[in-house]
Amino acid sequence: MKTLVIALIVTFFTSNCFANQVKESTNSSDNKPVSKRSNIVLHYGRLYVGDDFYIVTVVKSEGMDKMSIYDNQNKELLSFSSDSVGNSFRTVELKYVEAYGDVVIITTWSKGAHGSMIRVFDLKKPEPLVLERSSSWSTDYYISDGESLNIVQKGDMNDDTVIPKDYNLKWP
Repeated sequence: MKTLVIALIVTFFTSNCFANQVKESTNSSDNKPVSKRSNIVLHYGRLYVGDDFYIVTVVKSEGMDKMSIYDNQNKELLSFSSDSVGNSFRTVELKYVEAYGDVVIITTWSKGAHGSMIRVFDLKKPEPLVLERSSSWSTDYYISDGESLNIVQKGDMNDDTVIPKDYNLKWP
C-alpha cells in the first residue's frame, strides 16, 4: 500500500465584506473622477505534498471569485473562475484518494443563497476539473478509510414534506 504524507498549511485572508474596493482617480484629459475596481485577495495559501508545494490564491474581481494554482516556481497550473456572482469560494484542501490513485485538490464553493458545490481538480490531467457536484442545499464530503471521496448532499424536497432528500455519492 502506498503511503503518502500530506501536510496542509493554509494562511487564510478573507474579506467577504467590501468585495470590490473602489478607488477614485481623475482622468488626465478632463479631470473628471474615474472609478477603478481593484482585486481583493480572499485567500492565499500553500498546499504541501512532501517537500513540494502548490500556491493557491483566490481573488475577487468584478464580483467573481478567481482561483489560481501555481507550482513552487510560480508557474500557473490552473486558473478557474466562479461561474456566477452568487457563487463564492469557501475552502481548498489537498487530499490523497487511494481509490483514485493520486492527489487531488478539493474546493468548496457557495452556490446562491444557501446552496453549495464541490469541485475536484487533478493538476496532472489536461482537463483538471475531474468532478463537480452542486446542490441548492448543503454539500459536504469526507474520505472513507482513506480510499474514496464521499459526497453527502441535500437534494430536492420530498413531495409530502419540506425536508430535502439526502444523496450520497462515492467517487471514484
